[in-house]
Amino acid sequence: MSSLKMLVCLYLRHTALYIGALILGECFCLSTQLFND
Repeated sequence: MSSLKMLVCLYLRHTALYIGALILGECFCLSTQLFND
């Protein structure tokens, strides 16, 4: 049971990192577009 909990925690952590990277990427693209204007 503890191994399942660990798997869920790892999955959530990786998902959070992935979503955070996507948001950072979007912000970076938006900021570069704003500076290019």
